[in-house]
Amino acid sequence: MCSLAPSSARAKAHLCYTLWHCGHLRPPRFKLVLLYRLLTRKLSRDDWTCMLTEATMLKKQRKVCYYQPYNPHATNDSEKPFILIIQDQWMLEMAMRFSWHNSWVIDSTFKTNAFGLPLYAVVLPNQHGVGIPIWFMMCSNDPGLDHERIALEITLSTILSRMGNFRSTALVIDKSSLELEAFSKVINGDECCWHSYETGPREQRFCHIIVCWFHTKKAWVENLLPKVPKELQDHFYSSMTTLMHAFDEVEFENHYQELLQHYAAHINVQRYVTNGWCGCDCPWRRRWSKFGRLLNYGNVDTTNLVERLWQYIKYILLDARINRSIVDLLHAMVGDSTTGTRMGGTLLEFFKQKQEIVDSGRYNIRGSSKQHTTRLHGGEKILQLYEDLQNTKDINEYFMDNSIEDGADDNEVLKCVSEVRSILTRIEEGLKDNDPAQKAVLLRELNICKDTLLKTSPPKAIEMPMRGSIRQIQAHVTQTKLGNGKRPQEVEPNIEVYEAGTSQPTKRAHVTGILRRKHQRGIFVVLTPNQPLVHP
Repeated sequence: MCSLAPSSARAKAHLCYTLWHCGHLRPPRFKLVLLYRLLTRKLSRDDWTCMLTEATMLKKQRKVCYYQPYNPHATNDSEKPFILIIQDQWMLEMAMRFSWHNSWVIDSTFKTNAFGLPLYAVVLPNQHGVGIPIWFMMCSNDPGLDHERIALEITLSTILSRMGNFRSTALVIDKSSLELEAFSKVINGDECCWHSYETGPREQRFCHIIVCWFHTKKAWVENLLPKVPKELQDHFYSSMTTLMHAFDEVEFENHYQELLQHYAAHINVQRYVTNGWCGCDCPWRRRWSKFGRLLNYGNVDTTNLVERLWQYIKYILLDARINRSIVDLLHAMVGDSTTGTRMGGTLLEFFKQKQEIVDSGRYNIRGSSKQHTTRLHGGEKILQLYEDLQNTKDINEYFMDNSIEDGADDNEVLKCVSEVRSILTRIEEGLKDNDPAQKAVLLRELNICKDTLLKTSPPKAIEMPMRGSIRQIQAHVTQTKLGNGKRPQEVEPNIEVYEAGTSQPTKRAHVTGILRRKHQRGIFVVLTPNQPLVHP
């Protein structure tokens, strides 16, 4: 039955519905329910129990590098939160390949699963500046507890230990005290990030924490400018921008003192700037200004790379629907544990093929790749000309077998003569760089060509198939979602059953809605899920 099972979940449900209403085949209801769960790989009606089973299988396949179940009654605080870290061997190789003199971009998002768990991601720009995800993390976030901070500490420690001595120059985050506290604790205890001297304090070499400039300016507009009188807002924003681009700490301090003097009458503004941005005791002082990032960090100053990743996950992988099943989210990212893929493709398959296109030289980060394509076609023509010179005998035999009658257009003949002259001119210009052996070979081939031209007439035109442009190739990869229409090979699953009622966080949402883009947002409409096709 499994070999004949359809690929999509809806088709599997229809199969169960058909079996249930079949006149000559009426299996008991518990067998039908078990068949439905086997076909859809949901061994329990509990979504959390299904996720536990799938995470354990994916960990054996080394797609999940760390997994910790939810245990709110544990005595040790580090064992309480639920933690799931996704990083396979390819993501680890990309992290080790591109981390040198580069930056990790870190951010989190919500509304990706029904339990309301935050999804963290780290994106690393490759050789063309294209963002490549190198690890994901989901964790519980119970109110009043430090689950996220503990999960971030465990995650960063696990990833750094897997990378050996490879480290990135900087970590780009938004202005989050939680992330700053968790990452600083791990980095301070990592010897690979520091250089120790015999005398004096040690110096940090890698993993400098810097703040995204977009979130910095956003915080000014939302939290700081409302405290300033309207007639002084433009001047204040300009003064803060000058502080942000200060190349020296002395220059930064001078502009900071001028700002305090200019706004001496506004105590709330001085307090906010001193405590949150520029004070000597402020932990953010060196992390948002230019003098604190005079490093070889790849000039990654914002978290736009990871924001672009969220757009792909939410609007393409999850089809713009919020609060999806956590098992569906896991399958969309790395594939299921049985077939290793998913209908429509997974996130890992998409970025693997994207990196292959970049490594092959067929990708251009610019909006238009016409210039790059022209250079590639020019190089292909030169290679084709070289192959023609090497295989002159075969070409001459082809010309003699496919000769045409007299009466060709004079303009066509003159055009061919002109092209032959240009080829001979290029050969003549390159004679100085050739050794005597190459000149002898060239002379022999030219004599053959001369004798052939005296005996034959011009050949017929040979039509070549048209080649797709780079943008067409990339559009095709995106539209097909890397494997659309391909049926994965069914493999007998290795089932490990969990007991129902396993500890799980409280489900935050009970319905699935549509995630709208900014220009589509109006009256929020919630779509109720479809009725189950297997009737009791």
